[in-house]
Amino acid sequence: MEYIDEQLSTTTRKKLNRTGKIWKIETVLLFFEEQSWDFEQRWHFEKCFIILNPYLFHYFSYLTIQKLNVFGMYAWDFGIYHQAIFTTAKLGNLFYTTVELPYTQTAYPVGTQFAVHFSPILFLIVPFYAIFSSPVTLLIIKTAIISIGAIPVFLLAKKEHGDKIGLIFASGYLLLPAIHGITWYDFQPQSFLPTFLLFTFLS
Repeated sequence: MEYIDEQLSTTTRKKLNRTGKIWKIETVLLFFEEQSWDFEQRWHFEKCFIILNPYLFHYFSYLTIQKLNVFGMYAWDFGIYHQAIFTTAKLGNLFYTTVELPYTQTAYPVGTQFAVHFSPILFLIVPFYAIFSSPVTLLIIKTAIISIGAIPVFLLAKKEHGDKIGLIFASGYLLLPAIHGITWYDFQPQSFLPTFLLFTFLS
């Protein structure tokens, strides 16, 4: 931090000075903004990000598929959503599932998962499942949507602090343990929330 403080310009110091103290997070961000970044350095950094995003997508897709293959997933919640999407795409029953049937006897139609968890976003998954009818489809779609969340992170950080900080924050999103956790977990529509919420901040 001492080196970064010394490298800051006088103008930047004035921007950061609040009651005689320099705020450390803003200091680091503005330090990166002030550094010169030639085309070759920029391309190497962007190349790392371009490689990192597909790599993590393929890596976690592979891991979750292997988890499925060794029976590491359960009826709650992966089995519920898989059966619900299967019955909709193949049998014409609106997200019918037998796992929580005792709780949906009074719903219409009987057995619909919407009586337990109302998740209209599942309708977007049905066409893909109709073409590729496999539980693997759900895992790949989940991982893809979570990975796409790096795009709004990049755009939001770029808007405030430029390309360099945008790439750093987007890479940080992809390496965040919390993101890895929801990607590793079986399947939940709620795992799409980070990506969709991040995109709403762009509007």
